[in-house]
Amino acid sequence: MKMEILINNKDVFGCSHEELLQASALLKEAIILSNRKILLSFHTGLRVSFFSEKADKKIVGTIERVNVSSVTIKEDDNTSFKWKVSPGLLTIEK
Repeated sequence: MKMEILINNKDVFGCSHEELLQASALLKEAIILSNRKILLSFHTGLRVSFFSEKADKKIVGTIERVNVSSVTIKEDDNTSFKWKVSPGLLTIEK
């Protein structure tokens, strides 16, 4: 997927360092707000899943804690392993 990113009606590669820093700060804030909206869908005890590149598999578990920027999940495979995951990566299990 190709994206075109414009900052102040200029191609991103034609922007000054200061314009890029300002855009970066705005994007970080947008991600935080997006995560907060997503967090409203999650609560302690809910079964969720995500794909872990580290483990190279789908992880299924139960939410133990919901924070502003991450969700703590206890893996269901009896290992008692816990994961801290960005809420945007989670899918609710049925």
